[in-house]
Amino acid sequence: DSQLAEAENNRVAFLDLRQNLKDNGLDLRKMPLVIQFNKRDLPAIRSDEELEDLAKHGREPVYKAVATRGDGVLETFLGLLAMTWSRLDAEHDFSNKFRVRSDTFVAALAKQLGVTGDPQKLIDAAVGVDPRSALRRGGTQ
Repeated sequence: DSQLAEAENNRVAFLDLRQNLKDNGLDLRKMPLVIQFNKRDLPAIRSDEELEDLAKHGREPVYKAVATRGDGVLETFLGLLAMTWSRLDAEHDFSNKFRVRSDTFVAALAKQLGVTGDPQKLIDAAVGVDPRSALRRGGTQ
């Protein structure tokens, strides 16, 4: 939630997510993760500059969205999908097993979703962090 008044709730929800994963034997640092700041159309929100600063200090790509209009939703989904495929490929050799590279897979799904243009540009729409560079740095904090 991009609203300044929701910053503490966002922090608590993220910490709760991390604890729930830990309680279930999962490590957030080993999972693909993107951050989406929604409700960009409302007043009293974090500025674009603040989101860029947050993105620079984290490892995960940060996306901006207005979900009620669909803005940023596919970008976020495709960015997470690309990271997930790459992680699974590294662990389970998906490219060889299925004979499909990550970029080909994501592009095919984007086409099925009706995305026109270059799906890689959608994936790269993250604020301050390119999802592929996040993968090179280890994906998550």
